[in-house]
Amino acid sequence: MTINLQFGNLIKIFNNLSPVTTEAKFDKNIIPSNVCKTIKRLNKEGFSALIVGGFLRDCLAGIKVKDYDIVTNAKPEQIRKIFKNSRIVGRRFPIVHVYDSNRSFIEVSTFRSGQSTLNDDGFITRDTSFGTIEQDVLRRDFTVNSLYYNYIDHTLVDYLGGANDIKDKVIRSIGNPLNRFKEDPVRILRAIRFQAKLDATLDKATEDAIEISSSLLMNISPSRLFDEIIKLFHSRDNIQIIELILSYKVDRFLFTELNNDSFLRAALENTARRIDANSSISPIFIFSVLLWSLRVKKLTEITNSRKLNSLIVRQSDKDILLKQNKLTNMPKWIKEGILDLWSMQHRLEKSRNSKILSDKKFRMAYDFLVLRSETINPNLRKTVDYWTKIQ
Repeated sequence: MTINLQFGNLIKIFNNLSPVTTEAKFDKNIIPSNVCKTIKRLNKEGFSALIVGGFLRDCLAGIKVKDYDIVTNAKPEQIRKIFKNSRIVGRRFPIVHVYDSNRSFIEVSTFRSGQSTLNDDGFITRDTSFGTIEQDVLRRDFTVNSLYYNYIDHTLVDYLGGANDIKDKVIRSIGNPLNRFKEDPVRILRAIRFQAKLDATLDKATEDAIEISSSLLMNISPSRLFDEIIKLFHSRDNIQIIELILSYKVDRFLFTELNNDSFLRAALENTARRIDANSSISPIFIFSVLLWSLRVKKLTEITNSRKLNSLIVRQSDKDILLKQNKLTNMPKWIKEGILDLWSMQHRLEKSRNSKILSDKKFRMAYDFLVLRSETINPNLRKTVDYWTKIQ
């Protein structure tokens, strides 16, 4: 069925609030040349084009900008014709990726109205009804993401007070958060992510709605939840995110069990440092850490009833991942990587064979072992010293 998501309170909000337009000149080095070229090309073809969302939110908050999204009144097919080096992606939300010579891309989307297709449970399945900027702003999730920037005349367009909410560090849902979370429960995780990223607080209505609505996350596909968890923890704000997830009791919908111990915190701090240094990070490492305390618990339970061997340990590890997969569907290569990383811990602890150094998984397993020795297993320090020296 198709319904209008611009229910009464949103119309009332919009009718009572005129957009505030202010001059805002950003440093010319902040906006990449391919973003500027894309906007100018759309303008040349007779379409309006604005920078929207994350760039403005992060820039005004003094955070390093990574995302540059453009919104336009051109339809996806029209954008595709203008930019030959582009392609339309997305089923629920068709957008266009415009590529440059380096094979990086700019995300260009079309203004949307509140007309969306919902399933019988009330979740959005398609959102392909195009509209105006006035309609587009109302379908966005939070006021901090509702700003638009006109690169041509250097003006910031603010319909819903998003600039003030960024300044005041408040995450506020656009419209009734109960309704917005029901449409798409993943917005609960987005609220938590933005709260951590902006060092902000949730307004009371949004916070109350999370407590009421968090169980709706069970209706989200495990594959999509996996993608969202990657966004949550591949972040320099990951420790704050863990604390918020536990505080809002959302963890039970994401993990079979989660223990916020010194090992997890040390791993997240390490991940944040790697992000700051632009070093690579692996979802294998993150999920291995997140599930490690559960693994230790399961192996302890088995040891109390029978003697462990490699086959029993491997099967126990597979069972843990099978249960976790029902919540967050991990790709096969990640599951296999986790199994190998856990198995390598035993090899590093018991073996002194230098051939292990040539194993491509050694470095990650070694880092994992170091974190364990520095936090939950100080008895491993001599073992770590050995592998450190032999390298």
